[in-house]
Amino acid sequence: MLVLHATRRESWRQVMRDWLKHLLLWSLAAGLVFVILWPAMWQDPVGRVMAIVNDALRASSSPHPKGSFFMGQPVPDPGWGFYPLVTLFRTTPIIWLGWVLLIGVIIWRPRQLLARRGFGLAVLLAYAVLYGLLVTVGGKKQDRYILPALPALTTLAAVGYAEIFDFASSLARPGSAILRVKWLVPLVVLAQAVLVLLHFPYYFTYYNPLLGGGPAATRTMLVGWGEGLDQAAGWLNTQPGAADKDVVAWYSTTFEPYFVGHAIYKVEEEKISRTSKPGLAADYVVLYVNQVQRELPSAGALQYFRAVPPVYTVTLQGIEYAWIYPSEHLQHVIADEVRLVGQAELLGYDLSDAEGQPVSAARPDSVLYLSLYWEWQGKAQDEPIGISLVDAEGVTRGWGNPIETKAPLPYSEWQEGMVVRDDFALVIFPDTPPGTYRLAAWIDRPATGETVGVFPLEDQVTLQVVPPGSDLPSE
Repeated sequence: MLVLHATRRESWRQVMRDWLKHLLLWSLAAGLVFVILWPAMWQDPVGRVMAIVNDALRASSSPHPKGSFFMGQPVPDPGWGFYPLVTLFRTTPIIWLGWVLLIGVIIWRPRQLLARRGFGLAVLLAYAVLYGLLVTVGGKKQDRYILPALPALTTLAAVGYAEIFDFASSLARPGSAILRVKWLVPLVVLAQAVLVLLHFPYYFTYYNPLLGGGPAATRTMLVGWGEGLDQAAGWLNTQPGAADKDVVAWYSTTFEPYFVGHAIYKVEEEKISRTSKPGLAADYVVLYVNQVQRELPSAGALQYFRAVPPVYTVTLQGIEYAWIYPSEHLQHVIADEVRLVGQAELLGYDLSDAEGQPVSAARPDSVLYLSLYWEWQGKAQDEPIGISLVDAEGVTRGWGNPIETKAPLPYSEWQEGMVVRDDFALVIFPDTPPGTYRLAAWIDRPATGETVGVFPLEDQVTLQVVPPGSDLPSE
């Protein structure tokens, strides 16, 4: 506004007065629309404004906490090339042609164009470029952040078409058929509309076909804003007993309204973006395209869930957006971070009797079966995990005899975060008095007879031992 007013042949006092007046009027109109159309402002205006400011400061000061994806690989910050590429993917061939026509006119007859439209073109271009630089400086980058620049870029394309139509008309004699070239305007608008409407109702699935469309976008940039999760929920709703199923999904708040069962958002403050624990606690896991692109929660966890074919895949416009995999539905998830750095982290466990029924108590001189799930973080293959049952003084009251170690891929192919299952036969010693006992877990080094380290389990995994002959509590 200041630049526009400064082009007038007026005194600077008049320029500043008019600029401030129009800035105030524009800001007041924008503020009223903002309040009227956002009911949260009716209840907590100060809190909402502060939330926006704080979020903007947080987003601009550091990369996305979940990382990004650019040019085929996960990255913390995609860098300076992100928004130019996003702009090309998110615009249409119709817009591109308008830009080409405008560049052609600038090269062909620059004086005429600049004399009539030069200032307006400079303002539009400067706004688009400077705004693009503004969002590029910020650490967190998402394709939606470039949206405010698109109206200016679209207007530049429209100027290209308008100049060609005007030039064609200037060459024609009165009554010539070439004057009817302006009837091409509705065709341009129709072509633009068709390119967009073909993606109804999932408009975010549009990516410029000249760049390879959606399949090329998934190989190049971050893709997906929740589209397709309604279809994933729809398929799960058709499965037997869907109302009683637990499902963990990326963008859980988008998935949950469509699912008749229980959508797990997190387990003990642990989200699927950081750990595989929620996925192991569920009956099904819904993996999403930008989750897989960013290898979240880890490359190894994705290896584990994707080691079997998905039971259902959501595909929109040639893009695979979501995959549904069956999961373990663990009885118990270990809440806190129980790990040996550079070795492994314990995730959860199942405890059952000889018939495979879940148990939480046992009698002395009995055998239970423990399946311990853990995350590989570098542990050597020949250094097994050992377990025992101990009392408050650390006296061993039961011993875990290893049965087998299971993983969906060979050890040589594991990536960090791979989920592994160790099965044990847990023998309760005959002289174990009634009481509550805890599980101890460690990593052995058989080659030297040493212990690599003891997991800080504390009292997270406990077992009740009841007197001989007494009834066991039902699960």
